[in-house]
Amino acid sequence: ARCERCRRRKTVCVCAALPPEAPFALRTRVLVLQHPRESRKRGVPTVPLMRLCLRNIKVLVESDFREGLFPELDAALRSDSTMLLFPGEGSVPLQDAAAAWHERRQRRLRDAASPTSTSASPGAGGEAAPAGEAGPEGLTLLLIDGTWGQAAQIVRHNPRLFPAAVQEAIRKSSHDRRASSATPSVAARARVTERRRLASQAAEPSKVTLVGIDSHLVQRAYDALRREPRECGSSTLEAAAAALLLMADAGERPVVDRAVGAMNSVLREMMARQFQFAHPGLRPGERDMSVANPNPNPAAPRG
Repeated sequence: ARCERCRRRKTVCVCAALPPEAPFALRTRVLVLQHPRESRKRGVPTVPLMRLCLRNIKVLVESDFREGLFPELDAALRSDSTMLLFPGEGSVPLQDAAAAWHERRQRRLRDAASPTSTSASPGAGGEAAPAGEAGPEGLTLLLIDGTWGQAAQIVRHNPRLFPAAVQEAIRKSSHDRRASSATPSVAARARVTERRRLASQAAEPSKVTLVGIDSHLVQRAYDALRREPRECGSSTLEAAAAALLLMADAGERPVVDRAVGAMNSVLREMMARQFQFAHPGLRPGERDMSVANPNPNPAAPRG
C-alpha cells in the first residue's frame, strides 16, 4: 500500500516530517531538467520530495532539450534572472552569484518603483507564480537531475543551456569524444551529424548564470546511504535548498527558511527509513562509507 500524499510505500512514508502548510509558495521558480532514466528510478530519488515541499516547481523529463520542446525552458534561457546550478569551468560561486542577484534585484526595484507597479509577494499562505513563470522580480533555478553520467549526457546534448562562453567548449568536447572512439569513416559521418544537431540548437545565446555550489554549503545527508563520487556533488534537493537560502531576500526569508527546513527534514526522514531496511541494526552515519555493506537487506523497500 502507498501513502496518498508522498506516494511512497507506507513502510517508508515520509509525511511525518512534512509540516502541515507544505508545499510552500516561494517567489523563486525551480525547473528541474531530469534524465528519463532518473525519472524511472525507485528507492531514494530526491526530486519527488522537493515537489512535496515547493509549489513553484516543474520537472521536465528529457535528455535532448531542443528549442521549442519546452516553452518555459526557452523563456528561462532568454532571461538574465536564471541560474543553472552545475559545477565546472566557468561557474560562479553560489555566494558571489547570490550577492550579485540581490544587488541587481534591489536596483530593479528602485528603478521600477512607482504607484502603479506594486505587487504582493507570495508567502506560506499566498499563491505562488505558475510553474511556467517566475514570480515578481523572481529568480529561476535550473537543476540537472540524474547520475553524473546522465548529467554529462544532458550537457553534451544541450550546449544551449549554458552561457555563450561555455558552449563552444562543450561542443568541442562532444565532437572530440565522438571522433576518438570511431574509425575515420565513422568519425567523418559523426562530425556531420554532430554539426547538424548542434546547428539545430543555434538559437540566441543563453543568458543564464552558471553557478557552482561549494560542498560546505549543503547538508550532505544523502551521504548517510550513498556517497557522492565527487566532492562537488550533492543531491538535487540539497543543491536547491542551499541556493534557495542564499537567494532569499529579507522579506521572504521566513517562508524560505520553513520551506528549506521541510526539504531537509523530509530528506533525513527518507534516508533514515531506507537505512533501517538496508542496514538492520545500524544507524545512519555508523556504516563505513568506504566499503560496501557485506550484508545488505535484499528486502528493503524501493520507494
